[in-house]
Amino acid sequence: MIEFKADCGHTVRAKDEDAGKVVRCAYCGREAQVPQDDQDELDFLFSEVASESTAGSASPKTVKRSRKSDRAGMPFGASRTAADPFAVVKKMAYVAAVLICVIFVGKKYAWPMFNDAFLVDDKPAVTKSPPPDRPARITDTSKKPKQSSRRFGFLREDLSRRGNQGVYVDAIPDRTTAYYREVTSSGRGLDWLASTDAKRMATPGAVDLTAGTYTFAVTLPINDPQLMKNYKNYNYKGTRRSVEDETANKKADKAADEFFRPDGATKVGAVSIRGQKHIVRQYEVTVYENEWAVLTPQFVPSECSLADLKRFRSDSKLYGFDDDDVEGELDYHGVDERIWPDLLSILHRFGAISYPVDETGEFHMFEIDPMTGVFSAKRFESEHHRGSLGER
Repeated sequence: MIEFKADCGHTVRAKDEDAGKVVRCAYCGREAQVPQDDQDELDFLFSEVASESTAGSASPKTVKRSRKSDRAGMPFGASRTAADPFAVVKKMAYVAAVLICVIFVGKKYAWPMFNDAFLVDDKPAVTKSPPPDRPARITDTSKKPKQSSRRFGFLREDLSRRGNQGVYVDAIPDRTTAYYREVTSSGRGLDWLASTDAKRMATPGAVDLTAGTYTFAVTLPINDPQLMKNYKNYNYKGTRRSVEDETANKKADKAADEFFRPDGATKVGAVSIRGQKHIVRQYEVTVYENEWAVLTPQFVPSECSLADLKRFRSDSKLYGFDDDDVEGELDYHGVDERIWPDLLSILHRFGAISYPVDETGEFHMFEIDPMTGVFSAKRFESEHHRGSLGER
């Protein structure tokens, strides 16, 4: 059975075999064409709109006359109206536009309003609570090797940035003047200080030198305030008078040498430099390729206590090293354990210290390598200090 609407708006029923034929409306009596079985559904949906549009654009008489002429010129059962392809395309465009608008609006505004709970039986969304915080894992760090961030060696200045090699002078007291020259066959006397080949260090501290052996002379004026003030309790005033009275002979050199603690100097004496009397300590220093040497002249009275020596430099630490390693070395060299703290403090301040071994007149020079912080000890003998070792 085929159902369709006639021009009058009433529903007309026809048999399937009448598809495409002309039947008469039972209500108005007018003829109506039965649609084909394969007629586009969109034509059926918009047939009413097309009928109203045709009726509005032509008078009833014109429409009736047109239908009669069509019927007269066409065989019975043929279609009375021809399908307009442009109208079909226009209707499809309208439908597509409406669908696009619905999809766009729904996706952008309506869809976010729905969640999983709404789509599934209107159940509220269930949010899982986070698991309770677990206690922090306790790890045993005592078994891990200690990673030291300390810098070892000389801390005041990075010698490796100055050059490949040279000599750094770090005296006690520190306000000294240093002269140097390459070693020659002229002997170890102090007369070269008055010659033109004596080079004075341009700045206190370091001097870049090529590999070789050099003679260094470190001087202090005999009336230097550091000596007069710091060594007042050690009768430096009497030593000064002896040196000044005996400047022209060897007794002056001996007086200066006996007052100060031995530190490996090859010569100690009193010399007049440009009209000013100086106490001079002379050394031979060998410079190796890509290495720095540190010279630590010590104008320290033989009777000077370690506590007084610590006060000569206020800086608490200029040299870095492993205290445990140094204590092991002090134990190996038989140093009394009671003075280890003072010796460590002095080594941190000065990087070197001369200390008596025993009453035979032998001394140790304990030193810290300025590049690596490694401890070393040198041993030498001084006849002038036998039986006069001072406080231990």
